[in-house]
Amino acid sequence: MTLGETAKLCVLIRETTFAWKNESDEGFDEVIRNWHDCLEDVPYDMARKSAIEYIQHNQFAPKIADIYLPYQESIDNKKEKNKQLRKLYYDTISEYPCYKDTPEMQNEWMRICQNDIGKAEQFKQMLVDYVKDHDRKKIDPIPFEEYMKGVKQIE
Repeated sequence: MTLGETAKLCVLIRETTFAWKNESDEGFDEVIRNWHDCLEDVPYDMARKSAIEYIQHNQFAPKIADIYLPYQESIDNKKEKNKQLRKLYYDTISEYPCYKDTPEMQNEWMRICQNDIGKAEQFKQMLVDYVKDHDRKKIDPIPFEEYMKGVKQIE
């Protein structure tokens, strides 16, 4: 968030909760700088949404933590989801020696799954079914890269 966006956020809070109403212009400028120092990593739209939600449900002005914690939770959720997606990926390739782990393969997996656990599970099942079908027919499955070219054409 830029300093200007932080100023807009602080004005929103001041105008809707009467926080900092008695501050001089210099004092309010200091509030804005302090809030900016603490919230500069938070995207403005997310900070604004958190502030509005807080103001709608509380009679007092939000504190910095009331804006920052929802952002931190979203970061943690993304990390957990990526961890689950990578686990599905490694579970899939570890079962089948025909799939070699490469950065390109990981990127394709993440692209196809689009950060969606359900899609990742479906994609894993597609790969498993594909390899089992070829094992049953005693045919070597095509390399992952070739398989992915086919998936791209279907998309």
